[in-house]
Amino acid sequence: MHNKYYLLGRRIQWVRQKRGVTQEKLAVGAKVSITHLGLVETGSRKPSLDLVFRIADYLGIKVEELFKF
Repeated sequence: MHNKYYLLGRRIQWVRQKRGVTQEKLAVGAKVSITHLGLVETGSRKPSLDLVFRIADYLGIKVEELFKF
């Protein structure tokens, strides 16, 4: 069973890809390094709540959309 941070990261990745946004563009838009974003997407790093809001804002979605897993 996957942990919730893994599921959140995969959901971020799925939404990002569905919207045609590269990891680099999202990282710049969310004001985080590409490395950090990559670690968040794989569940290796826990994102701050502030980062989750910035990601949702950049992707143009409500934050709760990232928690539909």
